[in-house]
Amino acid sequence: MVFDDIKIFDFTRLLPGPYATSFFVSLGAEVIKVEEPGQGDYMRQYGKITNGSNAAFNFLNRGKKSITIDMHNEAEKVKLKKLLLDADIIIESFRPGTMKKMGFDYESVKALNPSLIYCSITGFGQKGRLSNKAGHDLNFLASSGLLDILMKFDKEKKPEDYVPAIQISDISAALNAVNALLVALINRFKTGMGQYIDISITDGVYSNCMQLILPEYVTTHKEPDADANVLFGRHANYYIYDTKDNKKLCVAALELKFWKTFCEAIHRPDLIGFIYDNQKMILIKDEIQQILSQQTLSDWMDIFDNIDACVSPVVELNEISTSIQVSDHELVDSVTGFIRQPIMFSAIEMIMKERAPDLGEHNSLYLDSSVL
Repeated sequence: MVFDDIKIFDFTRLLPGPYATSFFVSLGAEVIKVEEPGQGDYMRQYGKITNGSNAAFNFLNRGKKSITIDMHNEAEKVKLKKLLLDADIIIESFRPGTMKKMGFDYESVKALNPSLIYCSITGFGQKGRLSNKAGHDLNFLASSGLLDILMKFDKEKKPEDYVPAIQISDISAALNAVNALLVALINRFKTGMGQYIDISITDGVYSNCMQLILPEYVTTHKEPDADANVLFGRHANYYIYDTKDNKKLCVAALELKFWKTFCEAIHRPDLIGFIYDNQKMILIKDEIQQILSQQTLSDWMDIFDNIDACVSPVVELNEISTSIQVSDHELVDSVTGFIRQPIMFSAIEMIMKERAPDLGEHNSLYLDSSVL
């Protein structure tokens, strides 16, 4: 395996850090979760608990090892420091200064292991007036301005309608951490040097989620015009429609060639030229909705199956495991519900570990005095 000689000590909890290190597990790395005795990673208690654990925790932490360390116990901290002597990576997600209070900040562990790569994931980064503020995904979306963009153009919805069901900023931060760690590993391979990585969850929202809005706003100081921007969901060619059987059909025919094909498929070639008129494209949504309401989703997919019009069914949650994409790519394990890594290599195998560790399951393997 690519990373079978890489040892990672993971002090993180919840989503961003565990999601990042799960990538390395899939490529053979040894990932050791360092958890608080008694409670451990808060994700262990998230959602429906079955046999002492839950599906989300199992997915994020499958194949990892778990040790429990009381960071207020000096003897246990000494044991941990010995383990870090041959560590390749430390990743942590405490507020700035917390690891230093416990004696495990970058400068302290660098003295023990100069080639160590140390990654901190925090809500607002290591510096600045917000750096010590607590927060979760919704806070980071709010602080970045992304939540305002989501709320700005439809005043009829309630605030709760804009709370995303997925953790946008957390996932963004996890992917940033993976990228940064890979770069740091390559750099260490070339130079022998370790380093410190500062991942701000909020900063990641700007660079990963606002590329088409923020640069233009910073340049022009004008807020986006939803009526003139097809990506804001007001135009007929970038919209979600209801079908006869109360299912949803997604249309994203941005380019003229796709819009032309779509209009011809619904027998309305007279609408093709409207793509150049923002106001007309807003007004004809109701007209198209009436047309699409005359047939079921299955009927429409039969029509669009063999033509390119950027039309897709809105796959419902109970349909995911049997959907075309998931089935053809074998994305979900039918027994565990685990989702495999979405990357396909021609000459590298990504492994799917069976389960996550019990809290402190590997204490005897790593913390026993005979081992140390």
